[in-house]
Amino acid sequence: MAVIILVRRVARADKLDAFNESYRAERPTHEGFIAEFLTRVDTSEELPPGLRSLPLAAPGGVTFVNVAIWRSAKDFDNYFKPRAFHNPETEMEDRVRVVLDVVDGVGEVTQALLGLTA
Repeated sequence: MAVIILVRRVARADKLDAFNESYRAERPTHEGFIAEFLTRVDTSEELPPGLRSLPLAAPGGVTFVNVAIWRSAKDFDNYFKPRAFHNPETEMEDRVRVVLDVVDGVGEVTQALLGLTA
C-alpha cells in the first residue's frame, strides 16, 4: 500500500513566486510517485484556537506542507535522497519530512490513490 510523505517547507515571504517556481521544477518523475499537492499553513488569528493547535508555522516566513503520495518510502528516498537542506534564496529553514502509513481511508479518490479496497 502507498505511503504519504509530508514535507514542511518555510518560504521567504518576499520570494513566494520564486519559491512556487522552484517547487514546480522539483516535481518527481519516478515511477513510484503517485500524486502530490502543496498546502499553505493558515496562520489567521480569525481561526478558532482548535484549528491552530498543530505547531507547523514558522515565525517570519510562509509555511507550506507538501503532501505527496508514493508507492513506498523507499521510492521517495531513492528519488530525492532527502537530507537537511533548504534553498537560501527562497526558503528560511531546512525541509523536514515524515512518512505516514495509511491505516484507513474513505472515499473513492483516496482508495484509488492509495490502493485501498472497499
